[in-house]
Amino acid sequence: SICKSIWKKIMSEIDNLYKAIAFAETGHLQDPYIRTQARGTGSSAYGPVQINKAALTGPGYGDVGFTPEEDKFIKEKYLPQMNLFLKYGGEDMVPGMERYDYGGAGDFTEEDKVLYDNMAKKLMKFEYDRVMKRGGNLDDFIFAWRGETKDKDPRYYDEVKDRFLVNNVTTEQGSDAF
Repeated sequence: SICKSIWKKIMSEIDNLYKAIAFAETGHLQDPYIRTQARGTGSSAYGPVQINKAALTGPGYGDVGFTPEEDKFIKEKYLPQMNLFLKYGGEDMVPGMERYDYGGAGDFTEEDKVLYDNMAKKLMKFEYDRVMKRGGNLDDFIFAWRGETKDKDPRYYDEVKDRFLVNNVTTEQGSDAF
């Protein structure tokens, strides 16, 4: 059906956006499921696309459309881990809690990583739709996601846009396009 085809195209675009953001955020790492490496920032950002606590506790959370399983994961696993990241790490590190330090892996299982990816893509789609409905463009979305202007972090914007374009071309034309 046409609706199914449109939904598939939208979700492949969100998959490509996720891959592009992940490339810019943690693409240089062997394991992207870590707390931010930006020491001293007080950030709880975690995972391939570096989602922080504020993104999941702010206004609009209830409108994202998380499943009951994802909501439970966020409330019982993700947010408690964010709190541990914020409690430990940096100058006040407590021996035995290094996994919560900047660059630390936290406590995620393989199942948690799958839930993270699903949650992140829904959050990303929600944010993307919000920005685009206001007449925004990809730069506006990147700003909303990253919180930094293009002038302050041109590398990030360039990497996301370049990777997003390559991913979309590959999706539409197949890998034979390159």
